[in-house]
Amino acid sequence: MDQLTQTLRGALVLEEDAFVRMRDAEDSFVGGLMTIVVISLVVGLVISLVSFVTAVGASPAQEMVEVQQGMRQALEMMRGFGAFGEGPEAEEFWRIFINNFEAGIAIGERVTDVVVDTTPAPKPVVDIFQALGQWVSYPFGWVSTWMFYGVLTLVFAKLLGGVATIREMLATTSLVAVPHLLDAFGFIPYVGFLVSVIAFLWGLLVYVKGTAIANRFDTGRAFLAIVAPFIVLFALIMLFVLFVLFLVLISN
Repeated sequence: MDQLTQTLRGALVLEEDAFVRMRDAEDSFVGGLMTIVVISLVVGLVISLVSFVTAVGASPAQEMVEVQQGMRQALEMMRGFGAFGEGPEAEEFWRIFINNFEAGIAIGERVTDVVVDTTPAPKPVVDIFQALGQWVSYPFGWVSTWMFYGVLTLVFAKLLGGVATIREMLATTSLVAVPHLLDAFGFIPYVGFLVSVIAFLWGLLVYVKGTAIANRFDTGRAFLAIVAPFIVLFALIMLFVLFVLFLVLISN
């Protein structure tokens, strides 16, 4: 346990020995999996608790009012920019549009009342189970992303001369989860976004280092292997767009 803790601390400062220990450990895959699961549960617990407290403090009617106010402000802003046109016809269209919008909100309020009245359990109990389900589901998302993207990156690393096995690649890149402990503070207004950006950039550095150590090559090729899937995806999207434009042009 002490060795794992030392490895996690070393990963935060990009200590090469920490990644090598993770790569060469006999139970490296299990250790990497446990790292992902435990950290995701810690982050998910904080976020789920915040969601639960927020949900308990808000009634469905209040939530509907907030949604209505937000949408009304957005529509008023669009109107101010001339999205609905100008003149008497535009004013008439706006009046009809708002009447239909408010009628839709009223239907939504009635549906909400029916859902609340027919729910077998009290709202706080429902909120507890929703928060619990959200918390338990966190590791599944983290683990699936870690494994899928790790294998995808390994394919491009092999093309660049990498020699890592799947086990070594997943073991070293599992350390990317450590900086993402900061995601637990993402709910804090204003500060949360900055903390999330720091966690992402810090995690990127850890992932580059882990990819380089696993494949026994330099960080430049490691970075290229990491971004290559996005480059290929962007190229495919652009080719698809060009193909669609070509079909449109020849059809005209």
